[in-house]
Amino acid sequence: MLHFQQVLLHGRYNKDLESLKEPSLKRAEEQTGKANDLPATDIYFPYFHDAKFFVRGVSEEYNVVMYLVKEVEGELLYFSLHIPSKAEMEGVEPSLWAMLETVKPNKK
Repeated sequence: MLHFQQVLLHGRYNKDLESLKEPSLKRAEEQTGKANDLPATDIYFPYFHDAKFFVRGVSEEYNVVMYLVKEVEGELLYFSLHIPSKAEMEGVEPSLWAMLETVKPNKK
């Protein structure tokens, strides 16, 4: 598994979050063997504590995948994070969350 993150614009005030959450849970389970729908307050960085949902999967080798949706400036953003090992996560996670806090929708 490679380390990467992806952010997708999901749309303005789309209330059908289940259409994102259920596939995210399934994808995380397929990728890691176990997935959980967790409270957003479990996210490392407080800026994301108001996320609409937070799904995390962790494999026995400690590969981690996380999916979450957060409203930013009236737009729903879908974040997908893939971190291949515990060691990499410990070194990368704080700066990763700080970097993701800077993501804003393009207002053209």
